[in-house]
Amino acid sequence: MDAADLTDIIVNTVELLSPQANMNGIQFKLNYADSDFIISCEKNQIKQVFLNILKNAMEAMDKGGDIEISLEDNNEGGCIVSFQDQGCGIPDEFLPRLGEPFYTLKEKGTGLGLMICHKIIKQHHGSIEYKSKIGEGTLIEITLPLLKTIK
Repeated sequence: MDAADLTDIIVNTVELLSPQANMNGIQFKLNYADSDFIISCEKNQIKQVFLNILKNAMEAMDKGGDIEISLEDNNEGGCIVSFQDQGCGIPDEFLPRLGEPFYTLKEKGTGLGLMICHKIIKQHHGSIEYKSKIGEGTLIEITLPLLKTIK
């Protein structure tokens, strides 16, 4: 595992997806405090998680709109990365099953994307939570432990 700045990983992921987002009328809005969010991670795995989540968000937004990505300190030695989309939303009864293998709400989905996300976040000692309102969008919050930096 390497030390990496979460802000860099997010910016990098957003750059990858921006051309596709722009074509679909979707803007990424980044909000993060002006500090370092250094975590111990496999960079590519965390990037994979963000890519999966952002692609899902984009697919849920057929009319375009904004995806807000926020990064904040949770004051408990960790940080929260949140992704808020303006998509179609997910019915409450489906939320607990997200991340189960082969469970999908998409016509052509495999249900493996979020399962992999859950696995990666767990390996990084983090957690992932979903909140959603039909017609308003979905909020996904990922909590990850920050590396203790010596000041």
